Amino acid sequence: MSRAILRLIVAAGVLVALTSEDAGAQAWVKKRGEYFFKFTGQYLYTTEEFDSNGDLQELNSEDEMTSESSFREVAFNAYIEYGLTDQFTLVANVPFKVLTTEEVEQIASGSRSIKTTRTNGGLGDLTLYLRMPIVQRSFAISLQPGLKIPLFDEPNPDNNGPALGSGEIDAEIHL
Repeated sequence: MSRAILRLIVAAGVLVALTSEDAGAQAWVKKRGEYFFKFTGQYLYTTEEFDSNGDLQELNSEDEMTSESSFREVAFNAYIEYGLTDQFTLVANVPFKVLTTEEVEQIASGSRSIKTTRTNGGLGDLTLYLRMPIVQRSFAISLQPGLKIPLFDEPNPDNNGPALGSGEIDAEIHL
């Protein structure tokens, strides 16, 4: 194997390793009026988290007044791709989430404890992209700029439950 090919393979591997999202076969642009719709669900439960050093620890272990902490997410996503023209595809994802935290809180100077459950549900952040083709042959490369927009979300809900999104508009670009 030549050194140039080896360098190309190593560079591609490093780029893949540094990406924050999975690569997907979603680069093809839909023809005008064509669409693709997908409805998915997911469930997540954990009692652990990573600390600032990247070490696995019990959830909320830095808070001495809480124990037996857990986090649960039940989410449903509506995903659609719609061909606005033969050159532009609108991509949208709308999540509906129910987030729950549970923990045992020490009260009265630690002499008593109470189990607390906080739940927040509703629409999460809407993601909107505009997919534009760069190459559309037997393989595809597209540019996909987009926005992540909060929908009806309070960053600090009244019940101190988990937030459904960031509460801020974020710009993204995918290749």
